[in-house]
Amino acid sequence: MHWSRCTGLLVALAFVACAPARAELPLERFKAEGEFIVLEITSAPFQVSRKYKSMEGPSVSAKIKLQDLAAAGGKLQLKEAPPLNGGNLPLEPKLAACGRGTELWWFRGAKIEVLEPEHDVASNPGFLCHFNLDVDTSHRAKLFPTFANFGERALTFTSGMNDFALPEGYGIPVASEESWRFTFQALNHNLEGRHSFRHRLTLYFSKHAALNQPLKAATWSTPFVAPPMDGAGEPSVVCTCCGKLLAGLNAPNSTGLYRMKDGRTATGHWVVPPGKGSWTSAAREFGNAFNRDRELVAAYIHVHPFAERMTLTAHDPGCKEPRNVWTGNVRNVEKGVGLAHLETLSTTKGIPMPAASEYQLTIDYDNTSGVKQDAMGMMGLYLTVPEWRLPDWAVVPQKGNLFCGIENEASIGASSAAPAGANALYNVLPHFAGTASATDAPYVVEMVTRKGTLRFRVNPAWAPKTAAALKQVFARNLYAERDFIRVEPGYVIQTPELLPGQVANETDRALLVRLPGEPSPEIKHRPGVLSMAMWPGKENSATSSFSFMLGWAPHLDGQFTVFGELEDFPKAKAILDDIVKAADNGERVLIVSTKLIE
Repeated sequence: MHWSRCTGLLVALAFVACAPARAELPLERFKAEGEFIVLEITSAPFQVSRKYKSMEGPSVSAKIKLQDLAAAGGKLQLKEAPPLNGGNLPLEPKLAACGRGTELWWFRGAKIEVLEPEHDVASNPGFLCHFNLDVDTSHRAKLFPTFANFGERALTFTSGMNDFALPEGYGIPVASEESWRFTFQALNHNLEGRHSFRHRLTLYFSKHAALNQPLKAATWSTPFVAPPMDGAGEPSVVCTCCGKLLAGLNAPNSTGLYRMKDGRTATGHWVVPPGKGSWTSAAREFGNAFNRDRELVAAYIHVHPFAERMTLTAHDPGCKEPRNVWTGNVRNVEKGVGLAHLETLSTTKGIPMPAASEYQLTIDYDNTSGVKQDAMGMMGLYLTVPEWRLPDWAVVPQKGNLFCGIENEASIGASSAAPAGANALYNVLPHFAGTASATDAPYVVEMVTRKGTLRFRVNPAWAPKTAAALKQVFARNLYAERDFIRVEPGYVIQTPELLPGQVANETDRALLVRLPGEPSPEIKHRPGVLSMAMWPGKENSATSSFSFMLGWAPHLDGQFTVFGELEDFPKAKAILDDIVKAADNGERVLIVSTKLIE
């Protein structure tokens, strides 16, 4: 007999106990705080026919754009089957719908389930090795310039931990345009025979625009224990108060080695001999989440079977008596090998984490199996972000055709009020005050996109102030790594608005100005020209967003500023067509870089 369902009853020879019931995720609280969004991703059935230790089982990894998943109904069933004999299957599934613009969401919590292959019935929780949620930190740094990013790994679930929520009043700020990578990995420590099951992830977000009260921002860090493979006994150079380090023998299923600050080689997966043992690392050894005073509001642990506990200790200045910040206790299964319960932390009070202190991670193992086992120890920490400020785009939302400036012919004369806060950006930006002349020399810009390189000539004779203001914006590469925000076949492909909070320094921010309208009835909106976006009904509201015209648009003549045109239009048109196709397929199309050619 083998375990097929987690019914709360012990089954003969099951070896794996059901994970104990946790407090339900606070969905009613989420609802009371404002509208929230639920996204769900389900793996195709795993097929396992042998035992797999931690880190050895088959896995599937899917990169998904959040707003596209929401637009497609919020649920995704992955169709591609995970590998049969270990290894990872990377996916970028195409969704049935495409989200437009960007909204500010707040990540509140998540849960993971192990289900039978064909029915939404709970299966053996011991079939989950781990689930990892990874984000693109470079993209987030542009979206959230005041947010503290300390790594890609935002959340991990393992056997014994199947849900997690941030405390009341806290969330992680998220842009709906972000693409996250979701990795599901199978595990089977104990059971013989063939088994099939699925993993299902459910994510919960609050919509910023619909919150009844503001949320406090939390960031994450995932410090881990990595014992040195050489130089055992020597303490860490980044924690003078920490004790001597016990060496670790690299485990066969190790995923990588690390270089300590003093040059020693360390391993994140090591061998635990039979009996008890403790391993420790300085929390700053492989990260810098403690760069300023913060508070700890939530935490979890990621460990392997036979772990007993994992502890975060603070050593205050002067190497005073160590202070226990938090301990996550572990309960292993009663029969066989596996994790039954991992303790988590969630507190609205916050635990002080002063930057002046040194921090140490310690993990205790008790290997009762009589044979060598592999081990690891990672702690997921969620910390306050005192430096957090709401980004400009959250105040002035970029809402697809509501923020496109150029309107299509069908909407001319229709009601198209700008979104809430729409006046904020062009009202706060200074007016262009530079020198400009219609006799200034034209210049050529090279814009590299993921679909090819476009060249266009900017003509000051058509729009002298626009040409002068944008010249340094192009030269300083400020459009780099940003998406086109509007793609309409036969009409326009539009670049994003550059927001002050997304620009790195004061010198570059000073280049963002409010431009006067410079329309000319003689310069027509025809294929290949570049036209400045403006807010509907607002004169002199152009800033930095412009469109490549894909077709004739006579209704725009004399109303919008044409300032340049594409060179070698047949070649450029092929690239623009590829951008249109990519957008229709739900792909991101980025502007990689811009520079002046002449």
